[in-house]
Amino acid sequence: MSDGVIAIVGRPNVGKSTIFNRIIQERLSIVEDTPGVTRDRIYAKGTWLTREFRIIDTGGIQIEDQPFQVEIKAQVEIAIEEADVILANTCSIRDNAEQRIWGRIDQFKLQKRKREVVIGIVGCMAERLKDKLLDGSEVDLVVGPDAYRALPEMLEALRPDSPQINVLLSREETYADISPVRMDRNG
Repeated sequence: MSDGVIAIVGRPNVGKSTIFNRIIQERLSIVEDTPGVTRDRIYAKGTWLTREFRIIDTGGIQIEDQPFQVEIKAQVEIAIEEADVILANTCSIRDNAEQRIWGRIDQFKLQKRKREVVIGIVGCMAERLKDKLLDGSEVDLVVGPDAYRALPEMLEALRPDSPQINVLLSREETYADISPVRMDRNG
């Protein structure tokens, strides 16, 4: 993954900006309970192990007719085109979450037909659907909500015939002392 590009995509308020901040170990993206705060692509450089990479935070994709949705979707599509690794951050408690992630995976498969790209599912849906996600080589990485720190090793070990999975829940997860930046009246 030397000088690779990672794009984090998903629905609004599933934790894309939070995991982006955790990975780069600073508060670059704003985290708020209100959907639609992130609208453009946000880029950062990072290092994991001995490898440098670029990472892209994106706005939330939703089907409903919301302000700026066309523009946000265009920004996400650019990030997906630029990425060597596409991580779909998920939340299993959202309406139709499972249906939507399968639809997203179908879209990512189109990318795989065009070029070499790694597809990963991150978050609670990864933990919930782990076996189904690995059946039929749907995705390359299945990363539970507490396992983002294992991504470097998982990417290193990834082979075409060896998808990687880590969905263990951690009792010690501290998110490297990175606290979300709240911009609403609740915090």
